[in-house]
Amino acid sequence: MLKFISLALLLLTSLTLADIRISTYNIRNFNYDERYDIETDLPQLKKSIKDLNSDIIGIQEIINAQLFNDYIKKSFKNYKVMLTKCGGQNNQKLGVVYDAAKVTLIEFEENFEIVRPGQEINSQNCNQGSRPFAIAKFKTKSGERINVIVVHLKSGGSQRALSKRYAQLNIIKKYILKNKMQDDTIILGDFNTTEYLFHGAYYKRFNSMMSELKMSSVSKSLSCSSYWWGGYEDGMEYPSILDHIVLPRTLNSKVDSLKVELGGHCKKTRCLPTETEKLDMYYHGVSDHCPITVTLPTVSNSRQRTRIFNK
Repeated sequence: MLKFISLALLLLTSLTLADIRISTYNIRNFNYDERYDIETDLPQLKKSIKDLNSDIIGIQEIINAQLFNDYIKKSFKNYKVMLTKCGGQNNQKLGVVYDAAKVTLIEFEENFEIVRPGQEINSQNCNQGSRPFAIAKFKTKSGERINVIVVHLKSGGSQRALSKRYAQLNIIKKYILKNKMQDDTIILGDFNTTEYLFHGAYYKRFNSMMSELKMSSVSKSLSCSSYWWGGYEDGMEYPSILDHIVLPRTLNSKVDSLKVELGGHCKKTRCLPTETEKLDMYYHGVSDHCPITVTLPTVSNSRQRTRIFNK
């Protein structure tokens, strides 16, 4: 009987370890936001990252890369960091934090094509324009490959900003198609989909790209991923959807059944308009964005699972 219980626990543990939790997390100008004269609340950030319990986190808006590396190393036993060298004109670097006990980083690179679409940009002159996008290639302990593309697209609601985001989306789409990455790639980050909740022109362009790639965003099931002042001087903050985790076409039929979690102040407020003063320390000390997490099964099991990534 004892042997049977031990075997059952071993099998259960194996299946649990097979799950991969992936998050996207825009940390507002770590570790100091000059606009509001606010330093990142490090204890609150540690708690929020710990609560995610993720194996791979796509990170955006890291100003002080060295401090962030030291902070993660000191705060988390198994986590490692890989960031881009470039961060656009605002020096907002992006990349991945990952659990080295669960996944192995095989390759990491940054692509400058979206910094200034149509212009020649390289590592020598990349601290201008928008952020590059990062490509991180991982291998799980079960031998599967996962490619993660982290993005932070052009911000703003002007026609100029929208046009640049259109161009950036098209570049990312062509990159994925050229490299035949639709089946084992997750795109995540701050897409700055400012019109997403209102189904505007950029919403349609974003969904068009998803359709062409046969990929799906988990944010379609969410009511928000960030808060902003809404253009009104009324002491309120309003919900918006800027952040996405876009899953490979192999998950198209399963995307609606996957576990998707929304963290930070978005979870607490349930994405309702909220007075600025009533938003918690997470909003004021860490980010106006909220982390999104999805749990993916990665190990074949005849009854419970389907392999979604390639070995």
